[in-house]
Amino acid sequence: MGSVKLSEKWKIWHDYHWVTQRFVVLRPGITYQTSKNYNISAGYAHLLIATPVSSSLRRKENRLWWQVVKTYPLNQRFSYN
Repeated sequence: MGSVKLSEKWKIWHDYHWVTQRFVVLRPGITYQTSKNYNISAGYAHLLIATPVSSSLRRKENRLWWQVVKTYPLNQRFSYN
């Protein structure tokens, strides 16, 4: 999970998870950073999920997603989101 900076305000977001026999999440997107320490991200998510009756990844989901994250600077090296 992370991001790649394109410019001062724009980033490419990537979020990938794989838990064996439970789920796979692929969640790319784009992030805009406002001047007040807010990051606004949106993108597309593809999920493969195991069902309660099986450990195989049978259920597929495709959806749009978005999130807003506020950053609180703690010092020059660390921040809290």
